Amino acid sequence: MNNLRFASALIALVVCAIDASAQFNIDLDSSKGQRRSASKRDDILWHSEAANTQYSHAGNISLLTDSRFGLNDRLELSTFLAFDFFQPNIAAKYRWNAKPKQWFVSSKVNLGNAYPGMKFAQDHDKTDYIDTIAKIPVVGEIGHELIVSRRFNRDVNCSDGSEWLILTASLGTYWGIDIKSGTVSQIPKHFLANRSMVLIDNNFLCSLKLWADWQMFNWMHLHGGMRFHHWSEKKSFAYELQAEGEVFLTTTMSARLGFAFSAANYKSTKQSCGIIPIADFTYYFGKKKSNERSLFNPNGTLY
Repeated sequence: MNNLRFASALIALVVCAIDASAQFNIDLDSSKGQRRSASKRDDILWHSEAANTQYSHAGNISLLTDSRFGLNDRLELSTFLAFDFFQPNIAAKYRWNAKPKQWFVSSKVNLGNAYPGMKFAQDHDKTDYIDTIAKIPVVGEIGHELIVSRRFNRDVNCSDGSEWLILTASLGTYWGIDIKSGTVSQIPKHFLANRSMVLIDNNFLCSLKLWADWQMFNWMHLHGGMRFHHWSEKKSFAYELQAEGEVFLTTTMSARLGFAFSAANYKSTKQSCGIIPIADFTYYFGKKKSNERSLFNPNGTLY
C-alpha cells in the first residue's frame, strides 16, 4: 500500500514538473510536451532584404511590398505586384551556401523596365513626373545584389533555438540596356529619382545597404535599415532610411506600418528631403521543410 502511494505521488510530481516547465518555456506545448516550432514557420522573420530564401513552394503575397515564392530551398522569385503594371519587374535570389549555420550569402538578380509607368503618366498628363512632349526611352534594367546576413539565435536550453536578430549588408550594382533613346530627364520625385537614372539614362548605378530584422515579440517584428546610392562626386548622392513594424494578426497574416525617408542633392527635386508612409498586408503560405530530429539535434533545427 505504501509503495502504491509512493508511486502515485511520484507520478503526480513528474506531471506537475512537466506542466510547470511548459508554462515557463513558452515554446513548449504543455498538453503534448512538444515544441511548437515543429509546425510553426520559422523563416518569417527573414525579410526579403536579407540573404535567406523561402522554403520550397512557400512564400508570401503582399499588396505593396514584394511577393515571394520559393522554387526550392535555395532559389526564390519575387516581384512587386502593385507596380508590375507601371514597372514590370522580377527578381531571382539564390543562396550560395546549402546548409548555413550563422552566415548566409546570396545573389539577387533583377530585371525591370520603366516604360509602361512613364507612358501612363504622360498619357494622363502627370506633368509632375514627365513632360507631355518628352520622348520616352525604352531601357531595360539588369541588376545584381550580393547579400550577406548573420543571424543570432536564442539559447536552446530555454527556447526553441530560433533566431531573434538578423543583420544584413549588401552591395548592389545596376546597369541600363538602351533599346530606344529618349529625352526624359531624371524623374523629379524622391525614391523614383534614386532609381530612375539607370532606367532612363542608360547609366550605371550602385548602392550600399545595411539592414536589421528583430523579433521584438512573438507577434511583432521590426525591420529597418539604410541605403546609400551612388556615392560618387560625378553623380547625385542619395541616402535612404526605412523602418517597418510588422504585427501578426494570425500565424499567417500580418500588417505592416512604417515609413521611408530620403535625403539627396538632386537638382530635379524641389526639396532635398522626402518621406513616404509604408502600409501593407501580407499573407504567408506554404510549410517549412521537415526537420530531422536526433539525440544531438533534439530541436530539429534546419541548419
